[in-house]
Amino acid sequence: ERIPPESWLIGVYGRAEGLADVLREPRTGAELQTQIENGEVVRLLGHGKTHALVMKFDGTVGWVEGGA
Repeated sequence: ERIPPESWLIGVYGRAEGLADVLREPRTGAELQTQIENGEVVRLLGHGKTHALVMKFDGTVGWVEGGA
């Protein structure tokens, strides 16, 4: 599953409620890229069936399980 940059949502943000893993691919068991900490604000870029594509303020882009 891939969401090209030209299809990313604009101006949609969310705040994490708890610790969330940011994965390199939108699948359970994918490699851990980083984490989002409780209260951290991220930009929502899009979503698939089971994962949401997010961007942290440091520019890291990855997938969060559950639609974030």
